Amino acid sequence: MKSASGNTVDSSYFGQILVVYKKIIQVDRLLVADCALYTEKNIKLMSDIKWLCRVPLSIKEAKLLTSTLPDSEFIKSELKQYSYVVRKINYAGIEQRWLVVQSQERRKSDLQKLS
Repeated sequence: MKSASGNTVDSSYFGQILVVYKKIIQVDRLLVADCALYTEKNIKLMSDIKWLCRVPLSIKEAKLLTSTLPDSEFIKSELKQYSYVVRKINYAGIEQRWLVVQSQERRKSDLQKLS
């Protein structure tokens, strides 16, 4: 692997690192990264790589989705206090599966702050 300069913005380099990594190891794996990976440029660059990361709420589609989902669409998780919704989203011309997770404890806290 090649390290990047500490002055390099993660989001501008993560996609390139993962493409090189896949070529080196030549193994079909799921690559996991933080939300800095999620940029239109990186998604297009990694079209043949399996990856997983959080979609930042700075993405308009993510913010809209999380703010408009009705409670009735959430499915209770096996984990207490959690529920989720799965959506197929086309972002940057690539179909993806987004998972929206709701924590009852966090929601309660957010509602108290609003009050």
